[in-house]
Amino acid sequence: MNLSLHLIASSCALFLPQQGPGRAPPTTSLAHRATTVAPEVVAELIDRALEVEWKEQKLRPADPADDATWLRRLSIDLCGTIPLREEIAAFLDDKRADKRARKIDEYLDDPAFAQNFSYLWSNALLAGAARGGGPESVHLRPWLEGQLAQRRPFDDIVHELISASGRNDQNGATSFVLAYADEIESLSSVASRTFLGVQIQCAQCHDHPTDKWTQDDFNGFTSFFLGVRGQRIGDNPRVTRLTDTSAAELRAPRLRKVRDALRAAADAGDPAAVELSRRLRRKNLGDLTDDEVMAFLETLPGTQREKLEKGIERQRMYAEPRFLDGAPYAESAERTRREHLADWMVSARNPWFARETVNRLWGHFYGKGLIDPVDDLTASADQVLPQLLDLLAQKFVQSGFDLRWLMTALTRTRAYALGNSLETNVERRDPQERWFAAHPLRPFTAEQVLHSLQRATALEQETVARAKDERFEAERRKVLEQFRYVFSDDEGGSEDRFASSIPQALFLMNGRMTNDATRLRNSRMLDEILDESRSDRERLRQIYLATVGRLPTQAEASKLGRMVKGADGGSRRGIEDLFWALLNSTEFLTNH
Repeated sequence: MNLSLHLIASSCALFLPQQGPGRAPPTTSLAHRATTVAPEVVAELIDRALEVEWKEQKLRPADPADDATWLRRLSIDLCGTIPLREEIAAFLDDKRADKRARKIDEYLDDPAFAQNFSYLWSNALLAGAARGGGPESVHLRPWLEGQLAQRRPFDDIVHELISASGRNDQNGATSFVLAYADEIESLSSVASRTFLGVQIQCAQCHDHPTDKWTQDDFNGFTSFFLGVRGQRIGDNPRVTRLTDTSAAELRAPRLRKVRDALRAAADAGDPAAVELSRRLRRKNLGDLTDDEVMAFLETLPGTQREKLEKGIERQRMYAEPRFLDGAPYAESAERTRREHLADWMVSARNPWFARETVNRLWGHFYGKGLIDPVDDLTASADQVLPQLLDLLAQKFVQSGFDLRWLMTALTRTRAYALGNSLETNVERRDPQERWFAAHPLRPFTAEQVLHSLQRATALEQETVARAKDERFEAERRKVLEQFRYVFSDDEGGSEDRFASSIPQALFLMNGRMTNDATRLRNSRMLDEILDESRSDRERLRQIYLATVGRLPTQAEASKLGRMVKGADGGSRRGIEDLFWALLNSTEFLTNH
């Protein structure tokens, strides 16, 4: 056992015993749940484990980030947007030793925190749905935001996402399953990947070539979703009711579909269908044998027959639900299959749920997971300190699956507060970043671009006021889709992952939002800065704080000051040009 592993093992004595088996009743807050230890104790454990590994790997950690860099990083990670310029100035002037810890607590209580992580989770959950989830996205994200704002334990949130029934306009949790109601194979894959870090979709057609998952595993897990049904309510295409067919009824509906098809053919005057319909009425529907069903199918027109045969084959494939860890499953008349699945998924005894949540959030704050990719716990060979991940998962369970507790621990570390690597050689820089000895440069997500532009240009107040409007939610999603199209990383990153691509640069440089918001006659932010600042030097400082979140260096202030004064049209036009340039800079579009 190396020193870091010994450190992790010996540190277990700091914590309370692990929570026993069984699921706690759903709650709406964390008030009743006891946290294991203070998150700063866990943060110290993380730092000690990493520091030992750096010595063993002969890695020199980067210098600590300055206050402005750290504050901007934290604001983007927790709230999904850059900090306000007034906030940065106040933070830089704050001399209290615990000001960073205070700021973490402040952000975790900010409404923007719940909004930010509602985007992160809804994007992950709807990524595999046709058309990005369609109308379901309108209901799911606000529901997630509400649960996070109420501090609901994460196991309760996930349990409801998997098991919820009812109308999506009354319970947004139903929108996750409804988005995949016609493609339960995709639903199964997204649920296992997002909440368990298990990539079972590779075993849909055949046994996984490199992992332990088999086609039987995929079919068994997907069987839990077989009975889901989405039914439109009234004329509103956005209102749907989610129900489950009971296990006892799963075979009967397929026979009713055969009967309905026969009735339609008989009504059209098909003699064979008329005779078969008569035979069908003389029998008890539930007593038909499979041979009789198939005989009926052979008489149907090709398209009808193919559709019904596909449904029958799906019911055959997904007839036997099975938990991925081999735990016993027993059908119940009182509970749906999805309720049984939800119980198992969020149980303290589940081998993946807590680990995947910790690993995914570690990747969010540090650029990569302890196991990477973050949603492939069982097959990935790229693993750093998996024993640390196990310990953090255990303590996350003991905290009552408290997301804020976990995020506090992850952001209070010295490792999170490190600066960027100064290594220009990729072969030396990559190990430094992979072992978290330097903070990587991370491109903004589409949401972060949009929300940071809104804040930097003082358009944020208008969007916040309209955020609870369902129509505005739909409109905002349309704008975000444009941003995602331009700013999504389809190639999985590159050596110059921190540089804006040409399409991204053109989108911002020529985009109406950026151009309008940086013109003096339109820009609220420029109006504010010009009104409150008398000198070009102070205006320069305020523009830097509003965009890139720091003060200009002496060299920048001197050079740009001359540029502003010498601009065609005077210093006001120079200020406008500078504002536009900073909003289009790589520094603005990255989290560093």
